[in-house]
Amino acid sequence: MQEQAEGAVTVSDIVNLYLGSQEERYDRGEVTRRHFTECMGSCKRLVDRFGRRVPRASLRAVDFSGYRLGVRFLDSFQHRACADCRETDDGESR
Repeated sequence: MQEQAEGAVTVSDIVNLYLGSQEERYDRGEVTRRHFTECMGSCKRLVDRFGRRVPRASLRAVDFSGYRLGVRFLDSFQHRACADCRETDDGESR
């Protein structure tokens, strides 16, 4: 992937626009705090994967297929490790 060209729309630009719209939805009570927090985590992973300054135009569908597989694995691993989701010895969720 290429670094940012002068005036190009970047991954950072897209993420910031998306998070701004989700924050407005949260402020209006349309989504929960958890939803907004999960959006922030997803956007962070996206930026970590592709880079802030990468132009949107340089991203291809195949770039996202590899990203999606990695996210599924990470989400699955984090979910299993989440203390709130583990069951107690008697089979009840905490």
